[in-house]
Amino acid sequence: MNKKLLASSLLMSALLLTSCNFSFASTKLIVKDSTTYYVGQNYEQHNNATAYLSSGLSKQDVDLYGKDVTFHNHKDPDEQSFNLSDPFSKIGQYSLTVKYKDKYSTTLKFNVADGAYLPEQLTFLSEDIQTNYAPAIGEQKMLVIPIKLKPGTATTYSEWTPTKLASVESYYFSDSSSPVSLTNYYSTASFDQIHISGMVSDVYEETNNSLTMSAISADGTYQKLFQLIQNAVAWVENHYSEQDWSEYDTNGDGCLDSIHLITNYNAYDWNTPLWPHMYETGNIGTLSKPAANVYSMSAINHVNSAITAIHEQGHIFGLQDYYDYTGGGTSNRDYVGQADMQSHNVFDWNSFSKLSVGWTKPLVVDGSKDSVTVTLRPASITGDCLIVPTPGTWNGSAFDEYILIELFTKVGNNVRDWANWGTLGTGGVRLYHVDARIYGTNEEGGEYNAGLNGEIVDDVKNSSYKYHMIGANNSYDPAVYMSVPGFEKFKLLTLIQRGGTDTFGSSLASKRHKLGKEDLFVTGSTYTFEAYKQFFLKNTSEVATTMNDGTTFPYTITFDSVTETEAVITISK
Repeated sequence: MNKKLLASSLLMSALLLTSCNFSFASTKLIVKDSTTYYVGQNYEQHNNATAYLSSGLSKQDVDLYGKDVTFHNHKDPDEQSFNLSDPFSKIGQYSLTVKYKDKYSTTLKFNVADGAYLPEQLTFLSEDIQTNYAPAIGEQKMLVIPIKLKPGTATTYSEWTPTKLASVESYYFSDSSSPVSLTNYYSTASFDQIHISGMVSDVYEETNNSLTMSAISADGTYQKLFQLIQNAVAWVENHYSEQDWSEYDTNGDGCLDSIHLITNYNAYDWNTPLWPHMYETGNIGTLSKPAANVYSMSAINHVNSAITAIHEQGHIFGLQDYYDYTGGGTSNRDYVGQADMQSHNVFDWNSFSKLSVGWTKPLVVDGSKDSVTVTLRPASITGDCLIVPTPGTWNGSAFDEYILIELFTKVGNNVRDWANWGTLGTGGVRLYHVDARIYGTNEEGGEYNAGLNGEIVDDVKNSSYKYHMIGANNSYDPAVYMSVPGFEKFKLLTLIQRGGTDTFGSSLASKRHKLGKEDLFVTGSTYTFEAYKQFFLKNTSEVATTMNDGTTFPYTITFDSVTETEAVITISK
């Protein structure tokens, strides 16, 4: 026989035997999880495992939390059992048995390390700073009052029609996700922790000739507006006398938790009494007849969607505006690149906002290790975020100074605005400098005049001061939003632009002030304080040498891998 033919024949036999072996290979369940977990996390909420059935050359994905998968024999490093939803309490290698359809079984092992941790709870929330903020967790009823005003000398107004009232009802309380309603937006933003229902009342008609559109708009003291609000609430509570109004005051403070009032005035002048805003009247009622204290005022030409109401409700939950009030709202500066619900009424709440009301908890680098690697999933649907403070400085709340990191992608409440924004690509990591340190004082003066003789407070629950407020804000001129001694040069929330040039903080119209993909940290990016120190003060000509609190930030943050589904990040001293 020809040697070449013999060799060819032997090779063919080998191939046939190999094919036969694959076809009879046993099917195995494979479960892999390369993520490192940290104390305080739990497997059920944070797992990044992938699972598949392997048979020969083929693979079949398995849904780890599908109905056919069960977990057994959960063991911690001391061989003690634990529940999947238990927070990890020890470092070391954990193991669990995974079964699929009670037919396939495998052992999954994963590591819990130190160097970072998930706190059991945050030390205090925004509602502890100012107790009249609306509760942001649980069942809440919202009262919406359409108001008809006499025009006076005003010429820009409309009439309430059944169609317009029906659209307002839909924008606030509809189950529809397109267009988004306030109810749906906050259910998604809070990871289903706040459920808002309520009513749009019949139209209240104000007959007092001293409370016309023009009269209220011209009153810079807001007293005429407060009188209108008081009249409208009294009328509604009497008009619906069978309603149990204590349902609208879930914290029992004698105030309506969330009240939105909408006049038939077409508002075009920013920061005037009938322009959409949140403020407080100072009124206190009773549990059976709660008053309007913290309120949202809007106008009929601003309710063509739910977005203005969503923004104002953010204030009722305790959030500041993140845009610049300087120059009567005409400033080009926007330290978050406009891409935020509390800036330009777009996208989801950022992670600082969610931390402040308790909708999520951060993974925190504790400074005990020279290097730690963490994994984050998309913030908008998981709540994942990372706090990197100067070692030993974090006070356990959102209200401190630190670097904040989140994975920003086209999911959750970000979907609606993503395509129209136009320059975000597949997303990436948003890296923020947060300075939300709390200032305490005993001098009354309100948010525009915090008073002297105070100091920074680490925990408002154990503070001796009567009044508390966030020291920094995102307005370049400190006098136009809040005036807190010692914080004049600092910003509350700054998005650090990956390119290294602070265009968001520039006053020049020619600079780019809108978030783009070039601002997001991606695979291979690094962050150090030295490389980005130009972002730490309001004036772009000033360069910081330390964090605002005077400490030295010692870390290099490396973005090992950033995809649409996860970001792997190493923090090294």
